[in-house]
Amino acid sequence: MSSWAAHEFVEGDNILRFDLKRDLSVLKNKVTVKGAFIGGRQITYTAKDDLSILRFGEREKVIVDPTITDLSYAEALAIQELEKSKDVELIGNVDAVLKFCRAGEYAHIKIDSLGIDEIRMLEKIMLQGTNKLTMRIEFRGKTKSLSDIIAEIYDKTHKIERSSEALKEATFAALYVEPVFCELTFRGPDFKESSNVWFDENGNLKLVDGALDGYAVFEVNADEEAFLNWFDLNFDVDEKDGSITVDILDAADNVIESNISSYKSLQPYPADLDACENNANEYDVVNCFVDNSHLSAVSAYSIKVKWQTGLDRYVIYPKSKSLGLNCLFYKYLHIYILQGSTQPVKIRLHTTDNDYYEKTLLFPQSYVWREFKLELGTSDWAAVGSPDWSNINFISIYLPASDNITEYTWIDGICFNPLLAETFKVKFNFSRPNTSSQSPVFKKLVVRYLLGVV
Repeated sequence: MSSWAAHEFVEGDNILRFDLKRDLSVLKNKVTVKGAFIGGRQITYTAKDDLSILRFGEREKVIVDPTITDLSYAEALAIQELEKSKDVELIGNVDAVLKFCRAGEYAHIKIDSLGIDEIRMLEKIMLQGTNKLTMRIEFRGKTKSLSDIIAEIYDKTHKIERSSEALKEATFAALYVEPVFCELTFRGPDFKESSNVWFDENGNLKLVDGALDGYAVFEVNADEEAFLNWFDLNFDVDEKDGSITVDILDAADNVIESNISSYKSLQPYPADLDACENNANEYDVVNCFVDNSHLSAVSAYSIKVKWQTGLDRYVIYPKSKSLGLNCLFYKYLHIYILQGSTQPVKIRLHTTDNDYYEKTLLFPQSYVWREFKLELGTSDWAAVGSPDWSNINFISIYLPASDNITEYTWIDGICFNPLLAETFKVKFNFSRPNTSSQSPVFKKLVVRYLLGVV
């Protein structure tokens, strides 16, 4: 076939399942170059791609180079950087009815539910063996790791002479994370393990003839370097004359929650990670001061705490002390802390003022964001008074009077997660009252999660 002819793969026609997303990790559709100050005004030029901004929102890259003294050079540099970073790659997998395709040929992928209608080169094709002969088409775009991004920011900011405090602010404020939705879809043949069920010609699962009950387990894993958090899951079943109950299990088959319904939120609390997002007024303080800061680890703001020395002091979230969280379901506390010293910090999870769980957090380096993923309900939390994991009402960050060194602490990304970037399972339990009754039917499971891209 002609190298410009494209095989058509259309949702609802010959696409069996897909796991596709747009790779926005390197997308920059607005580039601003800032140079030297000449006559009291800074040389500045901005190049932008209006169509890309309309489709994906504004994603700006700012280049600061005080050695640039010519506007035409700033213009050329901005246009060059825009051309390099304005394109969006389609990455992921499409499982489709077999066609005679080869790597290097082109595919027209049309998936209305994702707003995808594009022609892309086929990077890799694999034959699949399920209940019918299919193929898996792989699309891969170039991605960057967070360590690469930090290294780039570090190199660029060190080319500019500025104070050490301003350097810290510029480096960490540049790590703005914007979430992108991704979706995993599971159908009948995708189960990890099962008993007494089979899939029909449509790929739907049902009980085998003569069975009164059975189950199917689907294993969920988002193998993504930029994974932020799970978002939700939905499933499509038809109970007919029987019933289907659904459980969420961890990787070791421990039940996280049983008998869930569709839709089920898997989001952290708070869902948009805004516990530190320009809301210092929601914090209470004792012997300290809080303010909003652009020195952030995630999103655009953090909470900056200025401590008074010589006194016991702590900051409380929320001021109302009314979280009411069941931390038997929320298994992890995720938090970022940047210390202005290497002194330890105590974090407390309170049921009441005098009943709390406490853990000490260590900081090998000052002025470096440290990410903590703290498992809740474990024996390494010291209990003071009579706290209750099923009723956590507020958090406090505590410094004792003996710490007369620490002047500032930054707190960001406070959230409670039922699951982190880990494998979990969704178990569908089938039953019917007798063998002559119609079997309940499983059609599909859809799990969504968020990626964070810079």
